[in-house]
Amino acid sequence: DEEPVILRGRIEFFNEARGFGFIKDLAGIEKYFFHVNNVVDDISVNDIVTFDLERGDRGLSAVNVCLENK
Repeated sequence: DEEPVILRGRIEFFNEARGFGFIKDLAGIEKYFFHVNNVVDDISVNDIVTFDLERGDRGLSAVNVCLENK
């Protein structure tokens, strides 16, 4: 059994009015789109979050976005 990989990132952009943003992966250079429907906690720009990836029509998107436990 493979261990699930926990992805970590920083909220780089978040447009609350339009309900979307981008997460910068802490382990690399990738940035992932996310929609507010896939966010579990209240988040703000520069928050460190954990997330899963899901392949959609436009590539990979972040889902299950949660604030990292401090």
